[in-house]
Amino acid sequence: MDAGAGLVAYASAKTGVMQVGRSLALELAPTGVTVNLIAPGTIETDFNRAALADPGYTPTHRQSAHCSCQSAVMRFCCADDPPWLP
Repeated sequence: MDAGAGLVAYASAKTGVMQVGRSLALELAPTGVTVNLIAPGTIETDFNRAALADPGYTPTHRQSAHCSCQSAVMRFCCADDPPWLP
């Protein structure tokens, strides 16, 4: 994630969630609990719609829709034997 003016709260929250996930994974690993953190890439929202109009905003020039992330997360969470994700 890149820093940007006006993004202090967003950047802090996103980084905080990532560190909580990493810390929980380390804390709970000895008990056999696996911690998964879901951090999707760019998803079009009112927050970033103007930025996404710039073709250089994302390297792949594409973004996800809310529904594509939701269905992927649901498939992963509801799987009987979810794959190992490094």
